[in-house]
Amino acid sequence: MKTQGLWCQNTPEKGIYKFLILSFVCDSLEMNAFKTTS
Repeated sequence: MKTQGLWCQNTPEKGIYKFLILSFVCDSLEMNAFKTTS
């Protein structure tokens, strides 16, 4: 899960929409991972 967080933080600064989408996807992935682990 740590590598996933790093991947989310290493998003390119170009394109605010891409950043928003990636951050949203990362949040959903973390939520799903949290649900499956707990």
